[in-house]
Amino acid sequence: MWIVAILMLLWQAVAAHAGPLEDCEQAQDIDRRIHGCTHIIRLFPRSATAFFNRGSAYLSKGDLDRAIADHTQVIQIDPAYSPAYYHRGIAYERSEQHDRAIADLSKAVELDPRHGGAFDARARIYLKTDRRRLALPDAERAVSLDPFDEEF
Repeated sequence: MWIVAILMLLWQAVAAHAGPLEDCEQAQDIDRRIHGCTHIIRLFPRSATAFFNRGSAYLSKGDLDRAIADHTQVIQIDPAYSPAYYHRGIAYERSEQHDRAIADLSKAVELDPRHGGAFDARARIYLKTDRRRLALPDAERAVSLDPFDEEF
């Protein structure tokens, strides 16, 4: 009988904390996400998804250098991974590296021409860098792709 009780306690512990894969994929606890993704990357150093998830968590924390590094890893593993260009572009924008941001956002929209967020971000950078004529078509494209997005 005591064996059943121990097994029940073990099962509850496992259910309460499923492991690094689940940690890496959840978005609520950023530090837990980073830890889980780091564990996955140690086991599978070519996991674009783990690098992407960790890079996105670093971006959320404002750790721009690490976000850029992880999204660069994603791009090296899978050069067609459009969201990695978008997220790295946002990190470049926040670190005031506008030309790099524009290059990444341009690649994101080349790979995914329906990515309204990338058009919106590129328009925002064009405005910041006094390239207004380039900003308008991107802003219009962002709105046409998602007319109900209040950010656009």
